[in-house]
Amino acid sequence: MAFFSKRTARRALFAATIVAILLVFAVWAAGAILFPSGPPKIKQAQLQAMADAFGGEPRVGPQRYEEWKRTSFYLPMRDGVDIAVDLWLPGPLEPGDRLPAVIFPTRYWRRWDTRFIDWGERPWAMDRLLLSHGYAVVKVDARGSGASFGTRKYPWSPDEIVDYAQLVDWLVAQPWSNGRVGADGVSYSGTASEFLAVLDHPAVRAAAVEFSLFDVYRDIAFPGGVFNEWFVSQWGRFNAALDSGTVPAVIGAIGKALVRGPAPADLRWTGAGFQPLPDGGRGALQQAIEDHAANVDIEDAARRVAFRDQIAGPAGASTDDFSPSVFHRRAGESRTAILSVGGWYDGAYARSALQRFMTVPSAHTCIVGAWNHGGRRNVDPFEPRDADASPSRTVQRLAVLRFFDYYLRDEGPKPPDGLSYQVMGNGAWQHADTWPPQGSTMHSYYLWAGQGLAPTPDESLDGFDAFTPDLTHGSGQNNRWRTQLGQSDVYYSRLTDGPGLLPYTSKPLDMPIRIAGDPALRLFVSADRADFAVFAYLEAVDQDGQRYYITEGRLRPDCRGDSVTPRFTSDAAEPVRPGRTIEMTVPLLPVAMQIPAGYRLRVTIAGADADEFARHPSHGPVTMAIHRSAVEQSALLLPMLAPRDVTADREEHE
Repeated sequence: MAFFSKRTARRALFAATIVAILLVFAVWAAGAILFPSGPPKIKQAQLQAMADAFGGEPRVGPQRYEEWKRTSFYLPMRDGVDIAVDLWLPGPLEPGDRLPAVIFPTRYWRRWDTRFIDWGERPWAMDRLLLSHGYAVVKVDARGSGASFGTRKYPWSPDEIVDYAQLVDWLVAQPWSNGRVGADGVSYSGTASEFLAVLDHPAVRAAAVEFSLFDVYRDIAFPGGVFNEWFVSQWGRFNAALDSGTVPAVIGAIGKALVRGPAPADLRWTGAGFQPLPDGGRGALQQAIEDHAANVDIEDAARRVAFRDQIAGPAGASTDDFSPSVFHRRAGESRTAILSVGGWYDGAYARSALQRFMTVPSAHTCIVGAWNHGGRRNVDPFEPRDADASPSRTVQRLAVLRFFDYYLRDEGPKPPDGLSYQVMGNGAWQHADTWPPQGSTMHSYYLWAGQGLAPTPDESLDGFDAFTPDLTHGSGQNNRWRTQLGQSDVYYSRLTDGPGLLPYTSKPLDMPIRIAGDPALRLFVSADRADFAVFAYLEAVDQDGQRYYITEGRLRPDCRGDSVTPRFTSDAAEPVRPGRTIEMTVPLLPVAMQIPAGYRLRVTIAGADADEFARHPSHGPVTMAIHRSAVEQSALLLPMLAPRDVTADREEHE
């Protein structure tokens, strides 16, 4: 029996070893596919897809290099804080070669320190594209993160942004530099790149700002004045794990087994050259991580404020102190060209891209597609779930390369000015000089008795619909706000099902309509509590009852402003008196979508999104009344293109 047990144990150990080897091999093979090491191959079909979607000529500059090498080092800042930098240079460089540099600033580790596999030693897809076309690629850990020293009171602090400017000074002083620098990034890195553009450094000629916020308060932290509780909490925990040098739980067990933490820097710039660090820089990395223990808890800071101008005690700043929108207004016009890229269902970041395009003079090229956060998934609700983006992320990168070629190398065609946007529901790409596009006009669909929605006002003298919102209602695990952490697809299941919701539905449409702009819901509303919130969801409903999400919005009534334009500062707040009817306009997020004839429009009013946002009121129920009458004309306001424009476009793309 003992012999049998030992033999069984040996066999089990052998089997486990084989499984482990196979697992490591499978992970290595997957890494070879996801993180290839050579220059990417560009197909003419990809270039044509770029031109078809975004306009301009279907070409980029030539590939120049097939090899590259990395130097990882600490660069001392003006206050003695060392910042970790990875410099990738293509090669071999000839004595006369001069290269532009592209900075990728991040607070999510510039590079991973991996076990068993060499993924962390490989440049990423966009890096390889740039390197092969003759760009230096610069990855930098933001102050107080990764392997960089220092602490963080809040994102994109003045010290962090000046660090990037000092890095630019160092880059253009190198013998291989052509004196021009660009910046690129998605999400946090995109915002950091925009701040580099705001600095108006003479060497920073171009910034690709991808899938990133413009207004911290409205676009991510407090959309409609309602605290984005799930995101801020999860993002705070994610960053706390990173800053402690540990792999966040969201990466999964395999990721935690393969990744040690942030990669160390093994050299230090002394002014006279690079000096090796003891033990490959691991001691310095540990000291840097100890610095991060003093980083401010961003969730704790956010919970201390309700308005955009309020100072969060631990951070010592308001959201305006790190919003690009505010800095653009303060700094004036910048000479740095900005390419703005966004996705319709990437939280509120489509609005970010469009607001940047409309208000920042140098942001004269804007692209908005039917994409999730990061642009890898097609989120058009009329398309299958988990479909790849169209055009693909690779094609999107080519548009960024074309942009950098023109502004950093004086090479290739000029990227077309204006807005390129994708129309969900038919996939067509359109081009416009403004947003909303020319020809888009606002149409009203009035709330009616019997929960109807019609193009003429309800003639009731004193009509209203009372309901008690279900404050446990939620938008699900794949809503537009969750993609901003996991880059997942965006879709909604049973969004407007269940009690405690108030829907209004139109008759079937006589002809197709195209929504293009920023819808809104004008409401005359009263409640038995001073503290509540209005959530609104717009959908299209087909003949079989299948619903297609269009867009959404929310608003705290004390932020209603002049009833047309919300205001989010504490001095503009107007408290609500229980039982009193107020007028408020709930802004819905911008969208471009074509709705087929025969479909119905439905707007559903809710009082909460328990899956994502903070609850108002925090305790107990609330009863609301939506007033609809000849005097109190509650209505859905839809920006629509003329039917003839929709028909012509449909015929053009058939």
